[in-house]
Amino acid sequence: MNAHRIVKLERLALSILGILIIGLLAQPILELLARVPKNYNEGWNAFHSARAFGLEALYPSSEHLFSNNYPPLSFYGIGGLGLLLGDSIIAGRLVALISLLIVAITIFLFLRWPLDCALTSSLLAPLMFLGYMSTHYRNYVAMNDPQMLGHAMQLSGVWLLWVTTIRIRDKCPPFFTFLALGLIFSSLLVKHNLLPIPLITAIWLMTSAKRHWLWVFLGIGVGCIGLCYGLYGPNFLSGILSHSREYQLVKMPDKLLNWLHPAFLWIIYGIWANWNSHKRHSWLVMLYFLVSLVLAIAIAGGKGVDYNAVFDVLISLSLLLGIGLDRSRPWLFSRFIQPRLGWILVLSLPVILALPYVGLVDEWKIFEAEKVSAAKVVDAISKTNGPVMCEMLALCYWADKPFEVDLFNTGQKMKTGAMAQATLIKLIERQYFAVIQLDHSNGSRRLPTDVNQAIFKYYQVRPPLPLEAIEHPAFLFYPLASEDL
Repeated sequence: MNAHRIVKLERLALSILGILIIGLLAQPILELLARVPKNYNEGWNAFHSARAFGLEALYPSSEHLFSNNYPPLSFYGIGGLGLLLGDSIIAGRLVALISLLIVAITIFLFLRWPLDCALTSSLLAPLMFLGYMSTHYRNYVAMNDPQMLGHAMQLSGVWLLWVTTIRIRDKCPPFFTFLALGLIFSSLLVKHNLLPIPLITAIWLMTSAKRHWLWVFLGIGVGCIGLCYGLYGPNFLSGILSHSREYQLVKMPDKLLNWLHPAFLWIIYGIWANWNSHKRHSWLVMLYFLVSLVLAIAIAGGKGVDYNAVFDVLISLSLLLGIGLDRSRPWLFSRFIQPRLGWILVLSLPVILALPYVGLVDEWKIFEAEKVSAAKVVDAISKTNGPVMCEMLALCYWADKPFEVDLFNTGQKMKTGAMAQATLIKLIERQYFAVIQLDHSNGSRRLPTDVNQAIFKYYQVRPPLPLEAIEHPAFLFYPLASEDL
C-alpha cells in the first residue's frame, strides 16, 4: 500500500470519527438553553455567581446553612456573563462548552508545535478527548461548572509558556511569559484542586534555565492569595482549606475503576508507546499523567467527588496517545494493515464501544419529559410565598427564590460534626420553609437520617409529581396542617 493511500485512509478514519463526535456533542449543545438541571452543581454555582454581584458575603461563616469551597474567579466571570444573558446557568454552560473546545484545540497545538507530531497524530488526540468526554463523561459536557474553564486556562497558559520560552525564546517580550504564568496560576482561582499542571510548571521552571521565572510564578500566587484574603477575610481560606467533607477510603477503588476502566487500553498504550521516547519534553507529559493519577487517587475518596477528578488524567492520556501514535511502532497485524492506521482503529474502541450505551433517541425522549416536569416544579416554587429549600438548587434559582440551604455542604457539616443537626431541624419543626424540594420521595441522601425524619414528620409530598423514568425527579414537600401533626 503506497504512502499516499495510507494517508488518505488515515484521514478518512479521522473524518468519520470527527463526524461521530459532532453528533455526540449536538445534543448537549441543543440542550444548552433548556431549563433542565444537569446536576446539583449547576444551581450551586449559579447562586454563588449571583452572590458575587450582590450585597451578601461570597464566603459566609461556617455557621451558615450554605458554604463556598470554590475560589472566586469563575463566579465573577460567569456571573458577569449571566447578567448579560439573564441566566447564570446558561452562561456557565456556554463557558463550559467553549472551554471544552479550547482544551481540545490546545491538545492539538501541543502535539503539533512544541512536540512536533505529525498532523494525523495531532488530530487523533483531541478527537479521542472529545469522544471520551461525550460518551463516558457526557453529563459534564456544557454543564455549569467552572472546572473545564480552569483546564482551558491552564493548557493555554502552558502552551504559551512553552512557545515563548522554547520556540521563540529571546525574540518574545517577557510580557507573554508573565501572561502565561498568570493564566496558569489564575486557573487555581477558578478551581483550586487543579494542581498537576501548576506543580509540573514549577518543577520545569526549577530545572530549566528559566529558573528566575519560578519566583515570578510564586509571586503571582502569593499576590492572588493575599488579594483574596484582603477582599474576603479569613472565611475565604477556611471555606476552601477547612471544608467539611466525609472521606470514604473503602469507596476509592470502586470510584477509580468506574471512572477509568474504559480508558485502560489508553493507559497501557500510552505508557508502552512512550516508554524511552526520544521526543523532547515528552517526559513532562508522562509526569503530567503520573501526577494527575496520584492526585486523583488522593481525592477520590471524598464524599461528592465525581469523575471530574480524573479530567487531568484524561487530558494527559490524550497527549500520550498523540505522542505514541507519532512513533507508529509495529504491531501484531502489520502484514495486513499499516501500524498507525491500525492503532487509530484500536484506540477508537473506548469511544465506539460506548455508543450503544449513550442511547441518543431515548436520551432525547427523557430530556423532553424532564423539560415538562422541571417547568411544572419551577412554576409551583415560584408561586410559593415564603422561603423554599431546594435540593436541586437550579430549580430554586430559576424560580427566583433566595439561596436558603446548601443541602450537600450543610449535610457534610452535620455528618462530620462541624454543625449540629438541630440547626436545621428547628427550622423544619417551625415549618419555616413554605416548600422543601427533594430529589427522592423517601428523603435526601445528602442529609442525616434525623433531618429527613423531621421533614417526614412536619411535611408531606403534594403535586406536581415528577413524570416517570426521568433522570432528575423533583418532589415537593408542603407543611402539614397543625391538626395533622
